[in-house]
Amino acid sequence: MQTETDRSLTLCAIALKRHLTRHGRLPATLDALVPDFLPAVLVDYMDGKPMKYRLNTDGTFTLYSVGGDGKDDGGDAALLDGRKSTRSLWARKDFVWPAPALPEEIETYRKEAAKN
Repeated sequence: MQTETDRSLTLCAIALKRHLTRHGRLPATLDALVPDFLPAVLVDYMDGKPMKYRLNTDGTFTLYSVGGDGKDDGGDAALLDGRKSTRSLWARKDFVWPAPALPEEIETYRKEAAKN
């Protein structure tokens, strides 16, 4: 189920990028990707419902699966209780498609890395 959910997320992310390239904006819903970019809204195999998506007010998007617990936490990427490693996207409340780092985040990372 994780592999198929990974696949659905990847295909949705590619379709969102293609929509943005063609139309200059992200769609309001995943339904807008059908049929030009996807044959249908793809399934989140973790709960059997459509993949979760929201267009954020800053022009970015949140694309996610409910994760292994099947509970929709609204796109919460916080680590599950007892998990310490941030390497696995599946070790989080929801499996959230990663967003590019913001310039401020990159600068903070560089400053912190320079200290080491």
